[in-house]
Amino acid sequence: MFAMFAAFAFDAAEWQFRKEVLMREAERLQAVYTASVARVKMPAENVCVPVETHPDGSVKTLVTASKAQFFTDNGIVWAKDLQAKDFDTSKKNKSSIFAEKCVVDRETKSGWIEGAAKAVHGSTEVTGERVYVSFAENFVMIYSNAFVRSDDVKKSTNTKGGSAKTKVEVRADKADYDRTEGVVFMDGHVRFDDGEYSLVSDRAWVFLSGTNELRRVVASGSVAVTNGLKRGYCDKVLYERKAGNITMYGRSQKELAHLIDEGPDGGELQGTRIFFRTDAEQVEVDNPIITVKGDVKKADIFSEGRGK
Repeated sequence: MFAMFAAFAFDAAEWQFRKEVLMREAERLQAVYTASVARVKMPAENVCVPVETHPDGSVKTLVTASKAQFFTDNGIVWAKDLQAKDFDTSKKNKSSIFAEKCVVDRETKSGWIEGAAKAVHGSTEVTGERVYVSFAENFVMIYSNAFVRSDDVKKSTNTKGGSAKTKVEVRADKADYDRTEGVVFMDGHVRFDDGEYSLVSDRAWVFLSGTNELRRVVASGSVAVTNGLKRGYCDKVLYERKAGNITMYGRSQKELAHLIDEGPDGGELQGTRIFFRTDAEQVEVDNPIITVKGDVKKADIFSEGRGK
């Protein structure tokens, strides 16, 4: 897995360390939420507060809530139906967060959401329940019912060319969304669908560009990939969407990756690595076993242990 990340200069170990630091803050805020709920008495209604401004004096972050209470002794704010919006200097809304019930620590610029939550950044929408948010780190942790949807512009493959906007959707038990890095880590019963490919796995990393366009997906653990009449099963997969590349990896020589083509001239390929493009019929296989209509051919008929 780490070798796959090294191919495109992403330090997963460093990212994981950063996440673990933020997890400790999330645990602290969960306890703060419980304590704050017990202290709420006669909260203010229909609150609207500019939290941060740009150097020119325009509002950078605006917070509204149907109910809220400020605790002056510890800098904590309890709120219901909270909405925080970030604006650029032209007053354009760049991102927003909605929280059903939450606490916000004004000193650390972080919060804990109990109940439903939604974060919107550009064309990417993230929803879930029981959520930690770090405004300072641009980091969101979803502890239950994670869902990510993004409008993705992809070049058309028809003869007229052009581009088309498609929906990319990912669901999982839990998720971590790093807005600064453009990284979403999905964990537990992951289901990915971009209209062209669908994928299920135990966990997955989803990488977005600065414009929220999907760049790649790295999934691992009981992976199943579907594209039209093609079905793949493997331990790990790398999907590079712009290039249209799929690379499947087996767990070992005994637990190979499988690619099944259910077309009229299809068959089954097995190998330690299977690579193919979405716009081509050619397939590369390391240490291949090829099954065509019940016939099995071993890897030694191909040079360098690779079949095409």
